[in-house]
Amino acid sequence: MLIPFLMQQSFCPGCALRCMHNIFGKHVCILASLRAQSLEYAIGCLIHFIFLAFYLLIWNVDIVKGFSTFSAMLLAFTFIFGNSVK
Repeated sequence: MLIPFLMQQSFCPGCALRCMHNIFGKHVCILASLRAQSLEYAIGCLIHFIFLAFYLLIWNVDIVKGFSTFSAMLLAFTFIFGNSVK
């Protein structure tokens, strides 16, 4: 791929084109893989959220109060640790 191209003595436009095509092809495959993984992650999060709400209903916990508490804590942690992430 790229290493044999760099080790050649003469410049071959066809070799450079093949190398770029191989790199772009691998980039497209990686991008498709990441998109599929993010969709699986989103579906998994949705299923966990539904079951969490179901468990809270079983334990007779007010979901709105629990959600507002969770969102307030998440907002507080965002303000506290937001600059650390940057």
